[in-house]
Amino acid sequence: MEQVKIRRIINNKLILELLIAIAAVILAFLMVYFGFIFSLALVIGIVSLLIIIKKPFWGFLVYVALVYLRPVDLFPVLAQIKLQTLILFFLLILLFLNHFVFGRKGLEIKGLDIIILAFLMVMFISVFKSIWISESLNYFFEYFKLFVFYLLASYIIKTEKQLKWFILIVIFCMVFVCIIQIYTYLTIGLTRTTGIGGYGIHIGPINLSTGRSIGPVSESVYGVGGYSLSFLGNASELGLAILIYFPFAYYFYMVFNSKVFKRAIMVIMGIFCISLILTGSRGAAVGALFMVLAMFIKSKHKLRIATIGLLIGLIALPILPQKYVARIESISDYEVDESANIRIALWKAGLKMVRDHPLLGVGVGNFSTAYGSIYREVGSSNLWWKPHNNFIQVSSEMGLLGLIAYFSIMVFIFRENRKIRYKLNRYGIYNEFLFQCTQAVDISMVGYMIAGFFITSAYYPYLITLALISRAVSIFVENEVKGSRNAGYMV
Repeated sequence: MEQVKIRRIINNKLILELLIAIAAVILAFLMVYFGFIFSLALVIGIVSLLIIIKKPFWGFLVYVALVYLRPVDLFPVLAQIKLQTLILFFLLILLFLNHFVFGRKGLEIKGLDIIILAFLMVMFISVFKSIWISESLNYFFEYFKLFVFYLLASYIIKTEKQLKWFILIVIFCMVFVCIIQIYTYLTIGLTRTTGIGGYGIHIGPINLSTGRSIGPVSESVYGVGGYSLSFLGNASELGLAILIYFPFAYYFYMVFNSKVFKRAIMVIMGIFCISLILTGSRGAAVGALFMVLAMFIKSKHKLRIATIGLLIGLIALPILPQKYVARIESISDYEVDESANIRIALWKAGLKMVRDHPLLGVGVGNFSTAYGSIYREVGSSNLWWKPHNNFIQVSSEMGLLGLIAYFSIMVFIFRENRKIRYKLNRYGIYNEFLFQCTQAVDISMVGYMIAGFFITSAYYPYLITLALISRAVSIFVENEVKGSRNAGYMV
């Protein structure tokens, strides 16, 4: 038996060395005709596809990391390879073959799947009502990719361990983005570019640019966003992302027993808190306040949480940047705040769009076009603005049908989580991880909904991701219930 194990180790080592040698030869050959970055990415892409054949789940995690880290923004040459699209397409083929052809399994349709599909269908129909149809098509195809990701992940994530890895990979990606943001704040400061995001990574000799030039420090900028051009770019959008994933770090701390892991999670939560402050986002701050309140209500240790929260507040308040404190205090004086007045004007315009186009709106992704060309106030210098409100965004662009579908997704997520907790308690199933996952999703939903009143992010991957986690947990709990029944442990 030992000899067999040794032979397997030797064989695996030989295979690994052979793959590295082949990759090195291919890389050297390609560099003769192409640049180093392109050649390296191509080799990595080929190796990734080979790994996906054997381990589809790890290929899925690579895809998730690419979505959040956005290397294509730092290395534009990677856009020629379209690695994200290739991996997604390859995973879909493998899913189809393994699940439907070889596995001979059918579709596993849940209520959330139907509601999300309904939202996608309303989005598609709204394209034909849009003012600028090409822009609507771009938004539709981007959300369609999210829907494909949701379906793909629903079938790939088959175990609790895989769900843990998925959540951890997203958290680690967010930590990386936050660390770069903090470093940028300390070294570059508040500029127009760092505020809107997409400034790249500039650490010593590492100078990776997205093409946006960094201007001088500006007093009118209140926070720093993410380094990429994606949904983590704008400072307010980065603040929302932190709200979404902070609860998972918090509840993971409660689930795992390893002291090393707990300390690492504490560091991660600290990074998230610092990064949230540096975004300067008032919407995220309000969302965080409601999240803390929701965590307090849900907790069984209310006195302990209140005491810890009070101590943290007393320690943190004196060392908070004065500019951030002033920014938060300005919420109470919204009548004289220019930014707040702009938002109110945008919301009023959005409601007029709903009045004029009640069923399907002005077309997905067309708020800015409709506002700048039709609904802008006379004499206003604000042209192509986004609505800065998820609910106004959906209702104005997809009408009341879209808003109903959008609300339904959120209602289904809350309802599914409540059903999960009921089953765990009703059938005496002790699974701390699954229970805390539902708690984390609920708290994240609170942050998403509250901060969503001030941020344009309805079509970002957050709601889909939370729905995915809730769906996966629901299936795991159902399986545990069935297993208990089959074992004869339940009446």
